Amino acid sequence: MKTIILALSVFIISILWSCSDSPYGLDTMYNSPLREGNVWEYENKVEFSNFRPLTPGQTFEERVDTYTGRVESRGIHIFNNGVETYSLLSYEGIENRLRPSFSYYIKTPEALYLYGYSGGSLLAPKTNSSTKLIFHGKTFYNFQSLIDFIEQKVNHYSDSVYIENPTPKVYQYPLQVGIKWTFRDYGKPFLIEKEVIDKEVIRTPAGNFNAYVIRWYYDMDMNQIYDPDIIVTEYLHAVGLVKRVFTIKDIMITTSESPEGMGYIDLTQNIVLTSVKIN
Repeated sequence: MKTIILALSVFIISILWSCSDSPYGLDTMYNSPLREGNVWEYENKVEFSNFRPLTPGQTFEERVDTYTGRVESRGIHIFNNGVETYSLLSYEGIENRLRPSFSYYIKTPEALYLYGYSGGSLLAPKTNSSTKLIFHGKTFYNFQSLIDFIEQKVNHYSDSVYIENPTPKVYQYPLQVGIKWTFRDYGKPFLIEKEVIDKEVIRTPAGNFNAYVIRWYYDMDMNQIYDPDIIVTEYLHAVGLVKRVFTIKDIMITTSESPEGMGYIDLTQNIVLTSVKIN
């Protein structure tokens, strides 16, 4: 099985429309490129909560870990095969423990596609070495690897580029309430669909934004039923992603002392835009 890693840039790419100068302005048409020099900074909080022990006396630390993220648009990158992409450089981690990664996107009038990526970000948070996590029958050795698997981005720690095939459709244009599309299909390795369900004013340290609300739907069990224990909602404005809330419920925790399971816990990741520079 390929190792998986979360890359913020899948979710914080700059989706630039023509819009007014008002912080509440929003246009449904995708008219502008991913301009070189645009910069986004984020706060990433990961909360572990609602521990339910399987036997009395079992405990698990409920806490909130905070990380930072930065994304820089590096403009157009043309591959040797002639494919023209827009590249984004992402940094994630804690203070000076940041590790860079690149993501490459193809833009058309109808959609934005993820073409490939290289490098990788610092992995955190983690459990201790004796702890394992069980979710939908799969075993993970830390919380980040679980998030990364559900995010479906390959961990690629080298200068070479991992090319997606087929290229996932990140966003479909023009964005409007009610549209729905497939991000990943069955066998790739499982179904992920997205739907624009609403508009909502989101207040962040970077400002107030009238954003599209996009819901993600998963079918990891491939039974034609959306999984109720994975809840992903992102809020997208003309400046890019302004907020994303990612919740995984009912994660079983096992240890060497409790190999059959010590209890269940929920994980919530909250990514919020803290500053933005748009050229």
